[in-house]
Amino acid sequence: MNKYEIQAEEYFRSMNAEPEFKIVQEAMEQLIEKYELADRSVLCIAPGNGIEEYWFHRHGCELTFVDIDQYGSIEPGLKSYTADAPSRTLTYYISDAAQFAAKAERTYEALYISGITNDECRRRSILDKHSVWPSNEKPYLDFVTALAGRNLKPGGLFIYQSYYGGVDALYNKHYTGLLKKHLGEAGVHLLHYYVFNAAHSVSLTVGLKGSGQEADDYMRRIKHRPELTLFHGRSELNRQGIRKVYDRVDGIQ
Repeated sequence: MNKYEIQAEEYFRSMNAEPEFKIVQEAMEQLIEKYELADRSVLCIAPGNGIEEYWFHRHGCELTFVDIDQYGSIEPGLKSYTADAPSRTLTYYISDAAQFAAKAERTYEALYISGITNDECRRRSILDKHSVWPSNEKPYLDFVTALAGRNLKPGGLFIYQSYYGGVDALYNKHYTGLLKKHLGEAGVHLLHYYVFNAAHSVSLTVGLKGSGQEADDYMRRIKHRPELTLFHGRSELNRQGIRKVYDRVDGIQ
C-alpha cells in the first residue's frame, strides 16, 4: 500500500482535462448541493484520475483517493508531484480497497464510490445466472460495508454510484430491503436510491451513518434543497431523466 501526499491543485491542473471535468460538472455539483458535501473530508474509492472527484476539490473538500492502479498508469505520475506548498493536499493510496479497509485508521465525513470493478462484476455475474436478484445475496462485497463501518465518521455519508452491475430495483422490489439490511450492518441508514429512466440498472445509493434519529434529522435538513435531476454525468442516458425509487421518508416509490 503506497501513499502519496501531493498538491491537489497542481495534480488536477496538470491533467489538462477541462472537457472531461465539464461533462460531469452538473451532475457532481447537484450531488454536492443536495447532500451538503462542500468542505468535507471525502474518501474516494477507485477514482482513477479523479474526473468526477475534481468537483469535490473545487468545493473545498479534503480528498483521499484509493485505487489499485490496475494498468499501472497512475502511480508513475504521482511520483513527480510534491506537497511542499502551503495548499490543500490530495492523499493518494495505491492499494486494493479491501486491503485499505482492513488497515486504514482514519475516518471521513463521506465515502464516495463511483463503480468499482470487482464489486460491479460480481453483481453482473449473479444477474447473468438469475432472472431475479437472489434474496440470499448481499448487494455489495463485504469490503464496501467494511469501509463504511470502519472509515466513515458518525453522521458521514455513504454514496455509491453503480453503472455496470446495477440491479433493477423496480423489477426486483425486494432489493431496497436487502440494501437497507446490508448497509445497516455498517450502521448506515439508506436515505435515497435513484435510477436512470432509460436504464434502471444504473443507480445511485445514498445513506447516512448514525442512529435512525440522526438520519431523520438529516432528511429534514436537506428536504428543501434542490432535487437531483441527473447523476453519473459521463452517461448520455442521464439526459432522459432519473427516478427516485426509494426515499427514507416516503418509502418505496
